[in-house]
Amino acid sequence: MKGRCALLDKNGIDIAKCLDIFLYSLPYSVLIKPFNKDKNLQKKLAGFRLNEKSSPPSKIVPILRQEILKGNFNYDELIDAWKVLKKDLYEKISQMDADEIEENIVELCRNYGRENVVSALLIDNRRELGDIINKAMELNVDVADEKLVEDDDRIMNQKDSVDLLKKVKKLEREVEKLQDKLIKEEKKNIIEVDNLKKGVGK
Repeated sequence: MKGRCALLDKNGIDIAKCLDIFLYSLPYSVLIKPFNKDKNLQKKLAGFRLNEKSSPPSKIVPILRQEILKGNFNYDELIDAWKVLKKDLYEKISQMDADEIEENIVELCRNYGRENVVSALLIDNRRELGDIINKAMELNVDVADEKLVEDDDRIMNQKDSVDLLKKVKKLEREVEKLQDKLIKEEKKNIIEVDNLKKGVGK
């Protein structure tokens, strides 16, 4: 069906969460491409420029996710790009049966990163992988290694960086306003001093 991928037909998994994981696993250059092509997506950015500083992943991923869930956006190109970028993992998952994947899920997540494994399972398009996807998403530091922690931290750091950037921009605007106010006050004082000098001169 146009605008929908088979991964949305899987039952028993949090599709929105899975889509976020999948989209965040893609490089920015791939994520921004649909916005360059689709005017409707551009409108949803409310005039922000199509670069990572103005429209970071934390801004564009929710838009893509919602459009995918609504069936308004055919994201086969994103899946194809992912398959090319993660070719080794995708081929490995494709060659394994469901029991083998389940047996090796922790090791796969250690070796390739949880978000990549969840994405690979999601786009593999086998219905029997639903429970395994849930298992992969539920892995925590007790059963996984530092690589999984790093993946989670990286996603959180992206969001923290966006929040920090917003705070910095707000401070910059406040500084600019203060500078403008000081300049106006200084000009006013200079004019008053000049008037006093003229008065004394008379």
